[in-house]
Amino acid sequence: MNQKAQFGNAILTLGLAVTAGLAAAQVAYSTRLGLWAQSDSAVYLAAARNLLAGQGLQVVQPSGQIAVLMPPLYSLKLAGLGWLGFDMLNAARWLNVILAFTSILLFGWVLLHFGRMRWLALAGALLLALFPVIVEMYSGLMTEALYLTLMLFGFGALLAYLDNGSRAWLAVAALAAGLGVLTRFVGIVFLPSGVLAVLLLGRAAWRRRVGDLLLFSAASMLPVAAWMVWLSLSPDPSTALGVPEWSNPWAYLAPVRNGFFHTLWSWLPFADALPRDTKLLRLATVLAALLLPALAAWGARRLLGKRPRAWLGDRDARLAGLAAISIASFIIGFVLIYLFRNPPQDVDRRTLLPLFPLILFLTLATASLWLRGFSGRSRAAAQLVCAVLLAACAAYLPANWQRMQDLHANGRGYSSPGWQNSAILAALEDVPPEMTRVSNDNGALLYFTGRTALEVRERFRDTPAQEFTRFGDEPGDDVQALFREGKAVLVLFMPQFYWQLEPVYGEQTGARIDAMLAGLEPLYEGADGGIYRYPRVP
Repeated sequence: MNQKAQFGNAILTLGLAVTAGLAAAQVAYSTRLGLWAQSDSAVYLAAARNLLAGQGLQVVQPSGQIAVLMPPLYSLKLAGLGWLGFDMLNAARWLNVILAFTSILLFGWVLLHFGRMRWLALAGALLLALFPVIVEMYSGLMTEALYLTLMLFGFGALLAYLDNGSRAWLAVAALAAGLGVLTRFVGIVFLPSGVLAVLLLGRAAWRRRVGDLLLFSAASMLPVAAWMVWLSLSPDPSTALGVPEWSNPWAYLAPVRNGFFHTLWSWLPFADALPRDTKLLRLATVLAALLLPALAAWGARRLLGKRPRAWLGDRDARLAGLAAISIASFIIGFVLIYLFRNPPQDVDRRTLLPLFPLILFLTLATASLWLRGFSGRSRAAAQLVCAVLLAACAAYLPANWQRMQDLHANGRGYSSPGWQNSAILAALEDVPPEMTRVSNDNGALLYFTGRTALEVRERFRDTPAQEFTRFGDEPGDDVQALFREGKAVLVLFMPQFYWQLEPVYGEQTGARIDAMLAGLEPLYEGADGGIYRYPRVP
């Protein structure tokens, strides 16, 4: 390697490290008040606390039922931090900072070592680092940071196997894929993509590829099989599978279609300036989904000829192929999971986040194939691509900065000052521990106190109650019966409870809440809600 090339590599490596450092600094700045948390976070944290307390990786419901059906790796990570003597929440924050640095470094490493246009590694890593959803998800006590790091590592390891045929890299990729399943349920969609990559993108003889396929399958399923054995020994009474509405599957999948369209549209760098017509949005999304892999194939054909065998020997073509296979596996697998999971999963920027780096890989690999195919105009074309990527980075900056500022100043969810200084939670310390809690926010109690609560079923109504009864007086409700018998306290967080009932009760929401609380004995009452018990008979 000549001196000029060495200097170029050093500049790219340094730039990549600085970009990864920027991503880490963004997460550190955004988590000044701690990692934001919500109900899922409370479950992960409670399971970790119970494991450290010797009660097993589980969450105990007020009814005494044991819940274990959750991806265990994130809770195991938290428990490991606690076992080492760290404060789990603070250590998890700094671990997320490290994971942000690692993820951007991995993304750039993939493009640097397995793409042909090396400068695209720096531009792509910067674009990913400035993507507002990355900052948001890596700033939460959620599984996304760990999962995305595993996914990028597995993706790179699989490319390393395709590049040199090393079974060691294949085993590493398979293990990362298996651990991804233990981090998020949706991780299972990448097991088929690994199998297809070995079969379709491998360059070895068919007998060797079949052997590699078996190796990948066995290694990736090893962590999953261990988890399945553990689940069979720790039965969870809650159901994980549902029955889809086969009478009208198109209507049943409407939330998936709408979620995909709106999320992918919102990810575009200049989304706010683009038209919001729903039909146009859907048509553009479908066309882009078909056009991008077609452009990659067309670019490979122009550059490398018609023979697919020649494509497999080109790094850009392999990168585009693996990204396309991974995207297709994710979409198909996501739809199947939605059909059979109970309850169906959300379809939003959080659950669809793994698509973004994969789409970015495919886009940059396609750009590289075309840039290499321009003879005599490659410099002008490269400058145009560079300008587009820098413009996209600039377009993300305002939303990214606003999100960072908001998280830095206000936190979110249970990390916000309102929750951290909650007078209700302070007053709960005086409530006898043997009394069951009934609440409109089970996650808050689980997060802050380590105890689960029974749900206020009023918030799950689809239609208004015909009679506005006091809480505890409604017949046929076993939770209210427990409250009426003096064995439980009612813990209501305001204004959350108001907005939980408002979609059903509208202008009558205030009246419904007043009727629920009429005559109850307040143990604490304030602007943020209250703690109540059923009036005792003199």
